[in-house]
Amino acid sequence: MEKKSEKPVLVAKSSILLDVKPWDDETDMGQLEVCVCSVQLDGLVWGGSQLVPVGYDIRKLQISVWWRTTRQFTITDVTNTKSRVTKIRAAQFHNDYCH
Repeated sequence: MEKKSEKPVLVAKSSILLDVKPWDDETDMGQLEVCVCSVQLDGLVWGGSQLVPVGYDIRKLQISVWWRTTRQFTITDVTNTKSRVTKIRAAQFHNDYCH
């Protein structure tokens, strides 16, 4: 009898801090946060958020997200709000791999 070698599946656990910058100071930041957090994917957990001043009375939304998956993470996976923001970037990104 032939045995198949079973390799353990590598799972990435990512901790990401996203910076979400609005178009202007009139953007409803509460609604923007609801929009960002409306993205639901397997292994995705939204964390805390805060508003951080960037200048000219504009504040950016800083929000943390945890991602556990067997596939690679990309920021476009969690950003469907392009029409409301000028820029979304990962301010911090940390990956741990486990079996």
